[in-house]
Amino acid sequence: MSLIETSIAKMNELKAKGVTYSMTSRNGPNSYDCSSSVGYALGLGTGYNTESIIPKLTALGYELIFDKVDGVFDAKRGDVVIWSPRNGGSSLGAFGHIMIMTDGSNMIHCNYGYNGVTINNYDYLWAVNGKPRERVFRFKTSSGTTSSTTSTGTVKVAKTATNWSPSSKSGKIPSFVLGQIYSVLQTRAITYSRSTKEYLVGKNGIATGWLLEQDIEGFAGTAIKQYTVVKGDTLAAIAKKLGTTWQNLAQLNSLTNPNIISIGQKLRY
Repeated sequence: MSLIETSIAKMNELKAKGVTYSMTSRNGPNSYDCSSSVGYALGLGTGYNTESIIPKLTALGYELIFDKVDGVFDAKRGDVVIWSPRNGGSSLGAFGHIMIMTDGSNMIHCNYGYNGVTINNYDYLWAVNGKPRERVFRFKTSSGTTSSTTSTGTVKVAKTATNWSPSSKSGKIPSFVLGQIYSVLQTRAITYSRSTKEYLVGKNGIATGWLLEQDIEGFAGTAIKQYTVVKGDTLAAIAKKLGTTWQNLAQLNSLTNPNIISIGQKLRY
């Protein structure tokens, strides 16, 4: 099941369960607020608010496609929408709201008004709530189209894996993930290092991170290439020579300071 369908299914599970709305007891299992319920549905956990969840949406592969007051956007199933004050103020607390679109007209959300998770007409509630500023995040494939591909199967994380895919901006892969088997929740086409695909992996429908194809055990793609640093080299100069970017080299080689490389050092590319 795709991330879009999984998130909506989890919101519907909360709706069927009859959870209530609470800003003080918001971490489940019987009560949530708007952001903790969406965080739960996306596999992020319940500890985020309407502002802190934004970088996590980006890491999962969502892209901000709309940010206006009194504008019009073409809603798609799976869009995550955040409301905030019309004056550009913070969406925290009672000043904001977050939801997932179930189609072009309706949203599913945990809300105070109905004291739980409900599906409502988006335009109606947007107007009732004073036509707040709208920020719309849409799940994207590398080609820029909305992803609805169902992915199945499992992968085993190679023990030599170092970093999550750079598109997720999630950094180093924790040691406890290495050698573990995960379900594939979503697949995207990319071009990075030796990989032509990346996989959103997780367990029990909860996303863990985007894994590069080359970091799957048994990957039989292009052999690892290495460059040996020589006197006078900089990471930027090496990247230009190899037809890549210094950011990619730093990510692939876990360089905490891209300005520090040593003569004789082996760099993967």
